[in-house]
Amino acid sequence: MAPKTKSKGYAKEPVSAAKAAAAKSTESKETSWVKSQIAKLVELRNSGPPWVEEPNCWHERQLDELLDRLNNGIAKSLPEELKEGVADYISQFDDQDVSEDTFYIDRELYAEVLAPLPEELPMAPYVREATSEEASRCVLQMKAWEDLTPGGIAKLRNLLLQHEFSAEVQEAGITRLGALLAELREGTRSGSVTEGLTPKALTPIAMEAMRRFPRDAGVQRVACSVLRGIVVMDGGVTVVADAGAFALIVSSIKENLETMEVCKTGAGALYAVVQKTGPRAPERLTLRATDALEVLSQALKKHPYDLKYACEVTLPELRG
Repeated sequence: MAPKTKSKGYAKEPVSAAKAAAAKSTESKETSWVKSQIAKLVELRNSGPPWVEEPNCWHERQLDELLDRLNNGIAKSLPEELKEGVADYISQFDDQDVSEDTFYIDRELYAEVLAPLPEELPMAPYVREATSEEASRCVLQMKAWEDLTPGGIAKLRNLLLQHEFSAEVQEAGITRLGALLAELREGTRSGSVTEGLTPKALTPIAMEAMRRFPRDAGVQRVACSVLRGIVVMDGGVTVVADAGAFALIVSSIKENLETMEVCKTGAGALYAVVQKTGPRAPERLTLRATDALEVLSQALKKHPYDLKYACEVTLPELRG
């Protein structure tokens, strides 16, 4: 899946508003295209026949990896041939009589744009950027967030978007959501004031933070934790599966294989999926379509003591 790439966050000086705006403007066209294609594939996967599950998940994984390269600055632009190929693939669903026998999937479509990086170029260590004064104020706001109405959760999501170049803001916001979910489960928060804490509202918030900082262990750990919290909610596992979050959790573990906390939290999220689904459930099949078996096996070798329980339960279920 995700290659060894140079992630954002190497500069030690805060990113100015002008630089942030410039970076966003240069990246937004391509990243927006990738995100829109992922959304289309998820929608088609949910509404199409069972046999499209595997090819659509495959495309989603390739696009997730491509999004990582765009965010990390490895890929600057996308060839028109790639865009046309993805469009051709999706257009097959325009024919209501499409069948598995005539369906076409180009397994070489991403070969050039996702070519392995030269092994002789070592991956520079990730360093989180310093937090600006404005972002620091937002961190304090996130830590004290109390508006759990649908409008309040939408405002929190918008603040995370406004500070998309600050890993500390992302971590603070997602951490707060995790704490609020825990209070909801424990019954210390309830009623109409918590109506915004729904799987559909929270899942994209966690996923967006993960995609912004794929190599930031703090962001990845709390986002995997929140996704686990969503999975155990009523109907949550279906929402998380349909959004394509399983592949992101697996990618998070793979990108942060040396970090025990991320691997443990990610493994815990996948364990929760197994606990909430049966062997032939659509959500379980979605999970098995990812690289979870291979990546979890690698993580277990790295951290045998800390991941033992979750992996002992999850791995046999992934093997089927």
